Amino acid sequence: MEVLEVSPTSAAKMESAHSSSAKAIQGLPKQTCDPVPLATVGWLSLQSHIDIMRIVFLWKLLMVPMQVVYKRVTLDRLVYHLVDDRCGRHAGPIHLMLEACRKYGLEHYINKVVWTGAIFGLDRWKTIVKNAVWEREQNCWRASTLMYKKLDLFSISVGEIGRWVWWTYARRRPGHTWKCRLLLRLMVGEHRLQDNMVRVTRGLGGVTPAVCQLCTSFEQENLQHMLFQCVALQETRVRLWGEVEAVAPPALTLEMNSLGARERTIFILAGFRSGYIPEWEDTYKAILSFVVNMYIRRSDYVVTGTN
Repeated sequence: MEVLEVSPTSAAKMESAHSSSAKAIQGLPKQTCDPVPLATVGWLSLQSHIDIMRIVFLWKLLMVPMQVVYKRVTLDRLVYHLVDDRCGRHAGPIHLMLEACRKYGLEHYINKVVWTGAIFGLDRWKTIVKNAVWEREQNCWRASTLMYKKLDLFSISVGEIGRWVWWTYARRRPGHTWKCRLLLRLMVGEHRLQDNMVRVTRGLGGVTPAVCQLCTSFEQENLQHMLFQCVALQETRVRLWGEVEAVAPPALTLEMNSLGARERTIFILAGFRSGYIPEWEDTYKAILSFVVNMYIRRSDYVVTGTN
């Protein structure tokens, strides 16, 4: 991939397959918004991976001794592209590598090597390249999440590309993977709460009210309403939240109870705004049980009409 030019059509197909794999692993439906699947498993796009390979390979070529023919050809083509870069679309592998450097603001490093011969080690270069690529990928991802209204909770809760805390928990407790998948679907708006169903039916030409159908508050039925505000689910909520309070550290319980419904929901989805803490495993388990059983109880209520 370092020296091959990939057509836009082929690149799009590879990215689609890459995204589909991430969706399948996480139990997400095919219609899930594009910014979601790669972010929560901490994957870069395939194009970013290819760019890293190209940039690093170019540096390796520049590190070989001058008597090696590949080094001389590389320098010759780089001088041509740097001085008078008017080549067309099919410009060759060196041009592809140089364009990847330009994409991430790394061209000045190549310039310095070409004109002064000053070059540093490969490990340092890999660190510089990966930091530049990750920074650009993070910025593009944050911008893309703004395009989807249903990803409001997701963009705030996840914050950046990286393995989601709840996937770390699922790795330690494989039997709870299905609960983590449901939690993710709730976070990204792939559920049957009214705020999502109104979008689905509108797209099909129908009309569905976004307000909660279980209580008389006339509030929008979204995730935080179901978890912490719906009066019809109060009895179930008190029981399940009591189980959370029974195992959570006192300071964590105090902090969660001091938050409003939306802030508490985000705090839970974000895995308590920290990395995975093994000592809190019972708390993770209780939180998952709370969210999953609240959603199941809500679904049962819709079907039976009784609490």
